[in-house]
Amino acid sequence: MTFFTSILEWFGAIVLVLGSLLLFASAVGALRFPDFWSRSAAISIAATLGLVCIALPIIIHAETGSERMKIVGITIFVLVSAPVASHLLGRAAFRRRLPSMPGTRNYDDTKH
Repeated sequence: MTFFTSILEWFGAIVLVLGSLLLFASAVGALRFPDFWSRSAAISIAATLGLVCIALPIIIHAETGSERMKIVGITIFVLVSAPVASHLLGRAAFRRRLPSMPGTRNYDDTKH
């Protein structure tokens, strides 16, 4: 094993653990936060970053170019579709006037 390979393995392990922690934080946020708005932010941001952190070591250690391209394609698809889906859910919740946690400034509070 060369020095460069060893560095890549350590980098992959650290980023994989970081991605796992981000996904775990996303799951905890989905369970613990009080309203839709904070849950939505926790899930969309942390899960997207967690996926990228998990996909990166897989891309580095993939054996063939076709495996790398499949994982890159899946990652790009999720990076594009997850924020759009989160935005659409938030927009639908806003239009239905879904209540937020007490003490939070709402859209109606910001009108002059």
